[in-house]
Amino acid sequence: MFYLILSILSSTLILIIFKLLEKLKIRIFNVIVINYIVASFTGLYLSKTSISISEILESNWLINSIILGVMLIILFYTIGLSSQKAGITITSIASKISVIIPILFSIIYYNETMTWIKIIAIILGVSSIILSIIKNKGFELKNIILPLTLFFGIGILDSIIKYTQTTYLTSDMYSIFSGLSFSFAGIIGIILCLFNSAILKNFLRPRVWFVGILLGLANFGSMYFLLIALNESGMDSSIVFSINNLSIVIFSVIAAISFFKEKVSILNWIGIFLSLISLFILTNL
Repeated sequence: MFYLILSILSSTLILIIFKLLEKLKIRIFNVIVINYIVASFTGLYLSKTSISISEILESNWLINSIILGVMLIILFYTIGLSSQKAGITITSIASKISVIIPILFSIIYYNETMTWIKIIAIILGVSSIILSIIKNKGFELKNIILPLTLFFGIGILDSIIKYTQTTYLTSDMYSIFSGLSFSFAGIIGIILCLFNSAILKNFLRPRVWFVGILLGLANFGSMYFLLIALNESGMDSSIVFSINNLSIVIFSVIAAISFFKEKVSILNWIGIFLSLISLFILTNL
């Protein structure tokens, strides 16, 4: 449970940082590139297993790592845009409701148990997310595209992580796998930067590096601690994903209200309350 909490806090910090970029007038892409460089070196540094380049090239999880790298930089940029344009609350909700996808994947592919109490808890969680997204004026259609992209993208990403963790990885390989996935994302980002002089100039700003390093540590922690939680929590992965995603929504809403003064309606508060009920059920099954 300790590692799951660390993953939740890391993920919440990511959203807060993205929202602050707008106030600090820092380009999202610059910070994302630095973030993946830092996350990559962190993963490789923490690795307790030495592995050669030839072993990596011959590994059966390499293609998964490359796919994750591509998805990571695309989705991370989308999260940044959505946090600024749609707000932290709706971004967190839209991305974490994607828990439906890995839950269904785990139940169908791994034949994990689906009890009525689990169904009720998940329904309460999904209902809480839907209620949290409604504002006084209802849904704003102009902000739906980015959140929908996050819903499908992150759901597929989490499913790939779960599949790789159970099929190919041992616990001592988590940091290497995470580090290489971040490396591929960073390499893609660096290549794209070379074609934009405006982005390159922003790397000269010290605050860009400071925020990028902080984001990189939080980003690495969110994936690394989640992998450990999936392996060592003793709970079904469907429960781990539910607790992780719903908790991030709760903490993100609190951060949005406390630090960024995002407005919360009565329906939003009902949604938060339902999240707490759902979490209580999931952690006491």
